[in-house]
Amino acid sequence: MPDVERDLEEAVTELLGKLLGMVFRQVDWRHVARGRSKLDVFQHRLLVAGYQPDFDRAFEKLCSGLSLQAPHIDIQLLEELRRHSSLALKVWREKSRLLTYLAWKNASQAKAMKEEGGEGGCPSTGTSSS
Repeated sequence: MPDVERDLEEAVTELLGKLLGMVFRQVDWRHVARGRSKLDVFQHRLLVAGYQPDFDRAFEKLCSGLSLQAPHIDIQLLEELRRHSSLALKVWREKSRLLTYLAWKNASQAKAMKEEGGEGGCPSTGTSSS
C-alpha cells in the first residue's frame, strides 16, 4: 500500500476512533450490557452495523443498537468521515477490534479530562456527553 493511502487510512482510523469514543461514552451500559462486557457488546454492535451499505446507515444502526437516539457528536468530525465514507466503512468492517479499543480509550480519556475539570463534552454543541 502506498504511503499516501496508508496515511489516509490511519487518519480515518483515528477519526473513527474519536467518533466512536463519543458514542461509547454516551451509552447507558447498565441498560445495554446487562452484565456483559462493554467492549464485547460494543464490538458486536459495531460488527452488525458494518453490514450496512453505507457509512451513514452503519452509524445510525450502531447508535440504534446501543439505544442512542440522538448522540452528541462533533459534526465536523462526522463530515470529515463522510468525505471518506467508503474508506471509513472499509476500516469499520476490517478493524472492529482496533476501533473498539480506540473508542474505549477515547471515551476514557474524555471522562478523565472532565473529572479533572477539563472540557469533556461535545465540541460542536458545548454540551456534556455523560
